[in-house]
Amino acid sequence: MPEQLFDKKGRRYTCSIIEGDPLLLFQLHHNQLLVGEAKCLRASPTSLLLKDIAIANEAIPNPSHSWLRLLQKVLGWRPRPINYRGQGLGSALIHHVIQYARKEQFQSLQGELFRADLQNNAKLLQWYQKHGFEIIPVNLVDNPDVMANLHLKLI
Repeated sequence: MPEQLFDKKGRRYTCSIIEGDPLLLFQLHHNQLLVGEAKCLRASPTSLLLKDIAIANEAIPNPSHSWLRLLQKVLGWRPRPINYRGQGLGSALIHHVIQYARKEQFQSLQGELFRADLQNNAKLLQWYQKHGFEIIPVNLVDNPDVMANLHLKLI
């Protein structure tokens, strides 16, 4: 059953979980438009691995009214993309993942922080720390793309 999440302005979003084995996919929708996603893997019976978390910065709404679809077809009108970043949705989504992991009795949530992620968002280390993650430095010689490991103890 989809859960309700809210951004900083109180706008409502739905978060659904697609459960596979070992993949868990948390999808965040606004008016039926996919605007965020967190991908996790069951690494073991006690550990959940966060593979990716992303919020859309170029989501294009799909016109729901027939007259808008007609404008699209006849005049080539296109709705403007919406940037959903900076609205607190990443925080709402990671909180939802953490709640799910605790409910399912995982003992830890882990992940990796990649160089490209930090280049896209220099505040990412602080963001994970704010949400309770321990930042574990890695040996860059072994894997130059991974800047740090993330670890959150859940129990």
